[in-house]
Amino acid sequence: MAVESSRSSPPNGINLSDRDSTILIVTIVTVSVATVAVVGRLISRAAIVKHMTFDDYLIVIGWILSFGASVVIAFATGKGLGKADVRIKDEWVLPLKKCVYAFSVLYNPALVATKSSLLVFYLRLSRVTNKLFRVVSYGALMLVITGGLVLTLLNIFQCRPVSNTFNVHNDPAECIPIITLYLTSTPITIVTDVIILVLPIPMLTGMHMPRRQKNILVFTFALGIFVMIVDVIRVYFLQQAMIDVSSLAASPTSTIGLGDEKDFAFTVSYPLMWTAVEVNIGIVCACIPTLKPVVKRILPILLESTRHHSSEETRITSVANVDNTDGSNPSPKSTLPGKIPSANIVATAPNKARKASQKAEADNIEFITVPTTAATNMQRARQESSASSSGSIYFGFVNIRRPKCLVDLSWKDSWRYCAAVTSLFFLWGFSYGLLNHLNSRIVAISHGAVPQGIGLLSAYWGGYIFGPLTLGWYALTRAGFKATFIAGLCVYGVGTLMFWPSAVLLSFPGFVISTFVVGFGLSVLETAANPFLSLAGPPLYGEMRLLLAQGVQAIGSVVSELLSKVLFVSVKEHSTLIGVQWTYLAISYLGVILGLFFYYMPLPEATDQEFQRATRSRSLPMNRVIIEPRALTHISAFRVVSITLALGVFAEFLYVAAQESVNLWFFDLFTDDDPGVSPSLTIPNISLVGHSAFALSRFLCGTLCLVIRPRILLCASLAGGMVISITISALPSHTAITQPNTVLGLAIGLFFFEGPVFPLVFAIALRGLGRDTKRGAAMLAAGAGGGAMGPWVLFALQSKMGVRRSFWIVAVALGMACLFPVYIKVDRRAREGLGLATPLAERNYVVPSWEVEVTPGGEKVILDGTIQEVHAQLVKLNPKWNEDFNFQPSAPLTSANVDKRTLFDASMRHNCLKPHLFAATPTIKEGIRYLRGVKGRPSTNTGPAWCSRDPKGKTLESFGSIADGAQSLIQMCSNHGGVGGQVFHPTNWNVIVKKDFCR
Repeated sequence: MAVESSRSSPPNGINLSDRDSTILIVTIVTVSVATVAVVGRLISRAAIVKHMTFDDYLIVIGWILSFGASVVIAFATGKGLGKADVRIKDEWVLPLKKCVYAFSVLYNPALVATKSSLLVFYLRLSRVTNKLFRVVSYGALMLVITGGLVLTLLNIFQCRPVSNTFNVHNDPAECIPIITLYLTSTPITIVTDVIILVLPIPMLTGMHMPRRQKNILVFTFALGIFVMIVDVIRVYFLQQAMIDVSSLAASPTSTIGLGDEKDFAFTVSYPLMWTAVEVNIGIVCACIPTLKPVVKRILPILLESTRHHSSEETRITSVANVDNTDGSNPSPKSTLPGKIPSANIVATAPNKARKASQKAEADNIEFITVPTTAATNMQRARQESSASSSGSIYFGFVNIRRPKCLVDLSWKDSWRYCAAVTSLFFLWGFSYGLLNHLNSRIVAISHGAVPQGIGLLSAYWGGYIFGPLTLGWYALTRAGFKATFIAGLCVYGVGTLMFWPSAVLLSFPGFVISTFVVGFGLSVLETAANPFLSLAGPPLYGEMRLLLAQGVQAIGSVVSELLSKVLFVSVKEHSTLIGVQWTYLAISYLGVILGLFFYYMPLPEATDQEFQRATRSRSLPMNRVIIEPRALTHISAFRVVSITLALGVFAEFLYVAAQESVNLWFFDLFTDDDPGVSPSLTIPNISLVGHSAFALSRFLCGTLCLVIRPRILLCASLAGGMVISITISALPSHTAITQPNTVLGLAIGLFFFEGPVFPLVFAIALRGLGRDTKRGAAMLAAGAGGGAMGPWVLFALQSKMGVRRSFWIVAVALGMACLFPVYIKVDRRAREGLGLATPLAERNYVVPSWEVEVTPGGEKVILDGTIQEVHAQLVKLNPKWNEDFNFQPSAPLTSANVDKRTLFDASMRHNCLKPHLFAATPTIKEGIRYLRGVKGRPSTNTGPAWCSRDPKGKTLESFGSIADGAQSLIQMCSNHGGVGGQVFHPTNWNVIVKKDFCR
């Protein structure tokens, strides 16, 4: 652009017709719309509502910066922006450069101010929403500000030295191309756009609002989606500009002079225009939520209708009257929604707090509140309360039935949940296949050596070492399966977007980091998805469910392999590598959709206590208690189930190391010998057939699990893989050269035997862990990190003895993994711990026995079972038992029912436990309910969770004594819906409340 000789003709035969008119019109129109929106917001907030907040000032700052950027673009069109070099006058060059530089400096601050305004608005909303919404809003705000600051500084100092930025002829500066800066910043822009669009959806879908305002809300979010569409269009033109100038630049990371690429003013024109459009439309979207007061003044029919309000009030009043039929006193007079007392809206909230909450909500979300706000809130609260009491989840427009506990699902119940989660298996199988093919292309384009390819593979599996043991473990234990799915999808989406700057800059460290983040996210998904499939339903079919789901994962790899032949066939140079970003953009958006899907889908969950209960009752009658001698549960100082888990993790580590070694090096089995003799299949087809055999074996073993024990299938798979690996390494060189189809058959057979190993080890090792199930799932998922190390070992060996001979290390790894199924076969205690054998005869069983009266004054009988079971038996023996004995579990303590009790008070010693050991307070209250209703006297320590410190044994006055101890702990040690602790009575006994008192 600065040199006249460079303006001779259009490059590559591209049509360089002027774009300046289009750019000028589009920019003026969008900035005008943004100006109208900002003026309307200021009128609404300052003149009508008379209440300006921080987000209003931020949007004004954003508009000023955006207006300045738009003026710069308009001015630049008069200095050659949108024209080819041959039509740019020499005196336009310097002003045009200054315009492009000024725009690049103004763009990021304008975008930061606009997005910060929306996020500050969200933070004001979060005063009446949950804590997570507020935390995510703060996190997004920090990301927007930090990313914007870094990008602004990069644009300011894009040339070195800065003083020579605008030198045209003499000593021009070395600059980072503006197209490169914009493309590398795209992931941050897209991530923050997605967060801003998706973040309020859970809150808004939980609201009940009139139809007209619901339509306004839909329109508002349609504009938000339009911003994302503008982002995609902008990226497209940035990519085209990058391709146009990349052939003329020595490096995508630097140029000599600012904008000195050939026909720069033409190629950069549309990207700059769409960048201005992005900011202006973002300002419009940020202003829409605050325009209700103005719209009510100008077009009140859009928001209000007398007939609408009448019908709405009638409907709400009807709901209120229906809700009052439960026996509570109805409101004495008016049924108008605006006059219903605050206490009737949410019975559990104080009047003052409810009024403050209503005022905050009315102040924060004017565009979706109506004159009947209080009544609408009341209706929503009642709907949620009704849904909760009926075991449903209310999302504002639909009630979804709450699922059963994960470990209590029947085969019929489990299949639909398993089918939904299996979609995640396909996703990471598809991603794994794409990454394998893309990594090989990256190494070839960057002219890298073999260690670079292994490094990318190690980065992926390195994410499996850290992901499950950090975010996966925390999310699964603290928030459950659903939250872990969503967290994994979020990290995975960020990783796919990080591919963009790496592809633009052709940065190998960038590829390593993005691959690591993708592996990290998928490992978090696997931390939750594998145990979910294994545990969701009858334990007998756990291995089968996981095998079938992992078979779908293998199909995902096959599909990605077929798709790679279309997507990556032309990826042979840097410019074509940039085009692959569209695949990853689609995958990241798919991750967002799946995250929303799992947010709204009611998935079954299970607590550690429920896992423990399911494990201990797997092979026992429900009314029996186990007394386990230490010799049956421990080997030396270690628990049997812990040893089994450790061997399972060890087997996973070795297997994945062997699997990745085979995946990386098996191609070389057909290329390092005589090139004149080749197998019947081409190399790509060999890979396709091998992975198809891998998938087939998983489905086959999933079916065989119905008739063959899973540990036998596991042992056979490992042994088969070991034998084939030994055969490949021991095959005579003459045979391998002259009979390549023999090696081909052995390689496909190795893939076949490898297929079922991972799901079988995972499902078997997860059995019997009880309260440690989630921890075990995280450790087993981390065991897949062996894939980061195995290929390096085989690489070191093959440099000395060749690829085929070095396959003996694969046999060693699979042989050592056989220790896991052999240990289970040899040690009966291990099989019993996994629920794979009947209990040993040495184990003692104690049947809790209770001496109770069936009729008042009648003979006492001894009944076996838990308190609940004993009560059911008493009612069966005497249908009027509850009436005869005045069974009122919820009755307050009075002199009538305190007789013969050992009471507790606050002066006694209470040792409260840490929250992670808490039991659910409703569960403990249910136990108290039964204890206070059952007549009789508990003896020694075979009853509920009470402990006697008297070596001679102890008999309490009544079961109510235990209930009083538990009630005292609820008063002294409860927090956030849980309770846990131990209270000591002066008469030498104590009551314990915790998740599980069996260990």
